[in-house]
Amino acid sequence: MRILNEDDDKAVEYVTLYVTPEEARELGGYLESLAEDPSQHHLHLDEVVGNYIPRRITVAVCTPDNLYEFDSRSRRLILLGEYERLMTCMEKFLQGRIPLQRLTLEVGDYNAIYPPMSPHNRYKFSRSWNVLEEALRTGQEDERLRGAVGSLRKILYSELRAYEKRL
Repeated sequence: MRILNEDDDKAVEYVTLYVTPEEARELGGYLESLAEDPSQHHLHLDEVVGNYIPRRITVAVCTPDNLYEFDSRSRRLILLGEYERLMTCMEKFLQGRIPLQRLTLEVGDYNAIYPPMSPHNRYKFSRSWNVLEEALRTGQEDERLRGAVGSLRKILYSELRAYEKRL
């Protein structure tokens, strides 16, 4: 999930919404509709006062198929946020602050958003991913696993830099 403050064009980490029951139902319906049909791309929940819209919530669904339909500012927010989240997760794992299972779930979600990798990086990613899965299955966390996590970090960094050049 990425939250954009459109006033200053920066990512926001936390937001609180205060909505009426009617607005909650409307927002829930929009979210369900987007989940069922991501090709809708995005929807707006507007507060309308006369002919004026003082507040708007825009909800967009990001998939590998529609990522390029977003403007470059939005793509950058989505991808940089995802990269930072994964890097933080890998660092926490290496420091012993989160379990391997959590790291595996986080890295597994990577393909849900990111655009396709170069064939070379896809191969390296696959090999490192296999090490993570093996460690999760066997319960053995060793230097090979730490090396695989380091390799994943390098691959993600390389892919992000290549993507940024295309923006």
